[in-house]
Amino acid sequence: MSFAPSIPILALIAPQPDGACMSRFPETVDFNNADAFQSGLRPVCGQFIIVPRRKDGCMHARLGLAERAGYEIAQIGLDAMYTERDKRSIRADPSDNMFLIFQQIGQAVMYQDGTRVMLNEGDIFFCDSSRPARFEFGGHYTQQTSLHIRRAEAVSRFGARLRTGICLKRDDSLSLAMRSIMQRVLFNTPHAQPQTQLMDTLFSSLGAVLTEIDLGATDARGDGSHVLDAALHEISVQYADPALRPTELAERIGVSLRSLQRAFQQIDETPRQRIASVRLERAYQKLQESGKPYAKQTVTDIAFSCGFNDLSYFYREFRQRFKITPGEVQAQIHGRGRSIHPRLSA
Repeated sequence: MSFAPSIPILALIAPQPDGACMSRFPETVDFNNADAFQSGLRPVCGQFIIVPRRKDGCMHARLGLAERAGYEIAQIGLDAMYTERDKRSIRADPSDNMFLIFQQIGQAVMYQDGTRVMLNEGDIFFCDSSRPARFEFGGHYTQQTSLHIRRAEAVSRFGARLRTGICLKRDDSLSLAMRSIMQRVLFNTPHAQPQTQLMDTLFSSLGAVLTEIDLGATDARGDGSHVLDAALHEISVQYADPALRPTELAERIGVSLRSLQRAFQQIDETPRQRIASVRLERAYQKLQESGKPYAKQTVTDIAFSCGFNDLSYFYREFRQRFKITPGEVQAQIHGRGRSIHPRLSA
């Protein structure tokens, strides 16, 4: 089943009890293959390439469309590998809309204008349908609500502040406000503010985000205290990967290298120093274990298993940090050296 080009606007008739998630449109259209979904999506969001997870084109997708205060709001759910709007798609089907996307269910990796952002439930992404974009879902079901803003209006409202590829994380106060406003727009109660006022409030919040980005208070990719937490977690899990460097770390958690470096200033350390520190600490622990009869490993094996691919660098950094060689750490287990961590000794 697919929408005709003159798709009717679907009416939303009742407020929803779970005000934060916007997870249910009262009326949607379901699709079971990529071609039908692509045809249905085109009059709503423009032409996109749909790459399903199955070779036969079967997929689960749903699409809803509503109008509020003169704006179109689409709900899109699918389990594709990815969707893409490339230059050819844009030439075949030009569009003058900006998309304010609310991530409701699952995750998505969004690419536009050199920005790569991982969206989790509750995150918001602002992008431009006239520029190439790619949304990756990995074959898992994901659902988003998208507010369509005419570019001429966006330029009029935001002027020189207007930019694309902006991510606002769910724990940001402005993100919380914008999701709440969108919920009220979609499922308005009889005594709520008029929808036009709600829309103006929503755009004021978006304008505040753009202003903060210009002032450097917020990163376009969603910088904040969560960046440091995400980076530290990634290092603790992926330290053994020799490809894990600051630029790779920034890409994996979906922020710019500058934002990553700024986040680490909170702990007076650089990303490179933390990666090296975790690898050295893990190597020290493994060297202690390797001296035991049941866990024999060579120093070389341990160095490589902790993400080092240059032995001379490993030996130099290890001795500089712990004031002892890797071999001497192994010898401690047999009573031929100090028995405590050298960093704890006086």
